[in-house]
Amino acid sequence: MFGHNDAIAADTSLLRGIYRETAHRLIERGEEITRLRDELGYTEPFGLFDRYTEYRKMRSANALGEPKLAVQFVKELGFSQRSPALSR
Repeated sequence: MFGHNDAIAADTSLLRGIYRETAHRLIERGEEITRLRDELGYTEPFGLFDRYTEYRKMRSANALGEPKLAVQFVKELGFSQRSPALSR
């Protein structure tokens, strides 16, 4: 989702496809929402997409791993770990 496990996923074509497809769809949707917001005259940036792209750029020995980043991102979306939306 955040591209941090791409090297691991590269070993398995199925995983590579899943990781890339998920990230690709999220990026496409974020760009589309940003474009639509611009067309509708929203001046403030689409913070959620900006945050997602920031997470994708995080690379360091001290950065959170992808699973922890995913939990943090979902919390920022306003879901709790007990939310039915997360149990799907």
